[in-house]
Amino acid sequence: MGLLNFFGVSKSKKESFDFPERDELDIPPAPPSVGEELESFPSAQSTRLSPLSFDESPVDEVEDEAVKVVREGLQERESLELTKPIFVRYKYYKAMLDEVGQLKIILKEAEDTLDRMEDFKEDEDKEFAKWRRELDDLQRKLIYVDKTLFGK
Repeated sequence: MGLLNFFGVSKSKKESFDFPERDELDIPPAPPSVGEELESFPSAQSTRLSPLSFDESPVDEVEDEAVKVVREGLQERESLELTKPIFVRYKYYKAMLDEVGQLKIILKEAEDTLDRMEDFKEDEDKEFAKWRRELDDLQRKLIYVDKTLFGK
């Protein structure tokens, strides 16, 4: 009893506490038994949710919007007309010329490589033609040997 007094609960308070009656409690109904029918859920048609469609994803919408913005920017550029001279700093002009020069060098190397590949292809075609002629010659010689050995 001393412990209850320590927490501030006296015997008289404990005895005076009234528990609510069963009727006063808000008890939910018991679940249906095996034989009883369950309450039906609303059908998919009665709800206002539309089925998912994968025709356009949010990514497609963002891409379409980005394409539209880029096209508008290009149209604005096309409509610009130069009425005044444009001044470019020398260092930027020099850098641009250097880049164009490097592009010319790369294109020249690519062209040379293609020319060499065409030469290789021509040499290859010549070799294949030579092999074809040799095979045809061998075939004719075999036919001649066959006819001479085994007669007509």
